[in-house]
Formats: sequence, structure tokens, C-alpha cells
Amino acid sequence: MSKHKSIKALIRKLTTLTIYNAEQIISTEHKLETEIVPMLKQHSLKQTLYQEILSKAKELNILATASIMQSTHAKLATSIQIETIQRELNALASQL
Repeated sequence: MSKHKSIKALIRKLTTLTIYNAEQIISTEHKLETEIVPMLKQHSLKQTLYQEILSKAKELNILATASIMQSTHAKLATSIQIETIQRELNALASQL
């Protein structure tokens, strides 16, 4: 599978996970980062797009990490933030 397709597949997976799959969000973000970082080092034509995708994925990682120790009410607010970032990631992925 090409890097491009692999990145799209990982983004697709990230955008379907919920707050209750925090560990999977974290591990998928790490996999996505290992795919994107070499693309950034190659000075790809879509370098700014890859940087934006990586930034949004890291935000998801931070929220997922924080949600592990949160109460149910706090998880609800975090879930809303995650859904917003997932929509933004979908929009960025459509530009790939």
C-alpha cells in the first residue's frame, strides 16, 4: 500500500473512533505520525496539508489521553471536541 493510501486509511480510522476508544485513538495517531513525518522530511508538495493533518491528529491524541482519567460529564464535553476535530480531519483528508 502506498504511503498516500496508508495515510488516508489511518485518517479514516481516526475519524470513526469515539472517546470510548481512547487507546485506539492514541495508537492510531502514533501510526499516522510515523507515516507523515517522512513525507514532511521529503519536502512534499502537500507539506502544509500534512502538517495540518498531523496537528489535528495530535489534538485528538491529547484529548483521548486526557479522557482516560475524566468523569462521565467531562468525557461528554471532550467527546464534542473530538467530533469537531474529526470533522476537520475529514475535510483535510478530502484534499489529499
